[in-house]
Amino acid sequence: MKLTCRFLRSIATLAYVTAICSSAVPYRAADAQDLYSQNLPSMNAQDLVERGRKLTGVDQDNTEAIAAFTEAIELNPDYFEAYCYRGTAFGLSNQPLKAIEDIKKAADLLNARGEPDKAQVMLRFAEDIREGIKAGDFDQ
Repeated sequence: MKLTCRFLRSIATLAYVTAICSSAVPYRAADAQDLYSQNLPSMNAQDLVERGRKLTGVDQDNTEAIAAFTEAIELNPDYFEAYCYRGTAFGLSNQPLKAIEDIKKAADLLNARGEPDKAQVMLRFAEDIREGIKAGDFDQ
């Protein structure tokens, strides 16, 4: 996958929106190992999203991050941040169609919460990914 300015700009926009909408605290990559070693069955959805955030990265295998976000979604299917972050991890893992699906689900959840402006940001992110597919930004 080629990381284009368009995709990176979209990720920055997504990070801004999720920071506004969530109670997530800043983190350090070094903290990921601490969360990685925690007993996953005892973690709640927010803990799992935080763990996933710490395991997500441009030059990383995002498989474990995606798994953490997926488990958070299973625990709380209405947790839009989990869909946002999993969508980003899918995009970074060269799985743009799954990324679009998750970002659209996040937008649906935001609309249901009465936050259409934030939902529009999500939909723009999905559109940027779709344009990236057309431009060859992802290995297909």
